[in-house]
Amino acid sequence: MNQEKDTDSEKEEVRKTRPRLVMTPAVCMDDIEDPRTRQILCTETYTSVTGRLMRETLPSRVNVKAPLPAIPLLGDADPFALPKMRPPLVSREWRMETLSWDRWQLRLDYDQTKEFWLGREPTKCIKCDEAALIRTQRKMLRK
Repeated sequence: MNQEKDTDSEKEEVRKTRPRLVMTPAVCMDDIEDPRTRQILCTETYTSVTGRLMRETLPSRVNVKAPLPAIPLLGDADPFALPKMRPPLVSREWRMETLSWDRWQLRLDYDQTKEFWLGREPTKCIKCDEAALIRTQRKMLRK
């Protein structure tokens, strides 16, 4: 009891000495003398609808435990094994047909058509650029 009075007197001292705190309903929280009023203001005004509904439903169900059946421990569970997955068997005739078809398929990263090659920008060649620069300099020296 004595410790509660000490903490209450400390709280009162803090409220009187700290900077003023005015919250949304335009009430200075330090001017509220009644702790019950202060508590109501804090809990009801600054609580969302969801928080209020949770607070209304949870207190009645805080200590509820799931009713588990009283089954004695029977030991380890009975393990079972799954059969290994095997790919389906493909007949040799079908496999040979797919291999012969697969050999004829083109495995390239680009399309070898005339439009592909003509539609590309020529690649920059450093050696070609240097040779062209040397040629132009020699022509300028001859003039």
